[in-house]
Amino acid sequence: MREIADRAGRWVAGHRVLVTIPGVVFLFALARPSLGSILGGAVLVSFGEALRVWSSGHIEKNKSLAAGGPYRFTRNPLYLGNFLLGLGFAVMSGHFVFIALFPVLFYLVYAPVIRDEEEVLRKRFGSLFDDMCRRVPRFFPRWPGWPRRPSPGEGGGRFSWSLVWKHREPVTWAGLAAGIGLMVLRGWGSW
Repeated sequence: MREIADRAGRWVAGHRVLVTIPGVVFLFALARPSLGSILGGAVLVSFGEALRVWSSGHIEKNKSLAAGGPYRFTRNPLYLGNFLLGLGFAVMSGHFVFIALFPVLFYLVYAPVIRDEEEVLRKRFGSLFDDMCRRVPRFFPRWPGWPRRPSPGEGGGRFSWSLVWKHREPVTWAGLAAGIGLMVLRGWGSW
C-alpha cells in the first residue's frame, strides 16, 4: 500500500500544474467574491508573490544550496509563497469551504514535491543539506533564532533581478493579474 501511495505522490509531484487545473476552474466557477474578500485575498497574494520574487532572486538551481535571503527562514520559501497565493485566491472566492480545503489540497500536492526535492538535495549536497535541515524549518518559519546565517559552502548570495527573470516570475505576474481580474469580474455585479 505504501508503494502505491509513493507512486501516486510522485505522479502528483510531476504533474502538479495539471492536477491543480480542475481545482482552479472549480474555484472560479463557484466564486462569489465581495469587495472585502477580494481585498483580503489580494493582501495574501501580494505577500505570497513578494516572497516568491525574493526567493527567485536568491536561488541558483543546481549550482549551490540556497541559504541566503528567505532561505534563512524556511527551506521552501517558493512553495510558502505558492501557499499564500493559493490561500489568497481561496479568500477571494468568498467561500469558507475553499479556505478550509485549500491547506489540505496544498499538502496533498506539495508534500511529495518537497520530499522528492529533498532527496535530490541530500544526494547533491550531503551533510551540508543535512545541517541546513537541522537549522532551518521545512516550511513554516519559526520565530526564535531568526535569522540564521548561511554556513560555509551554502549559497548566501545577493538578490538578483536577473535570477527573477531567469525563473520567469513575470509569467506569474501575468497569471496573477488575470486571476485577480477574473475575480473582480465575477464579483462586479454584486457590489
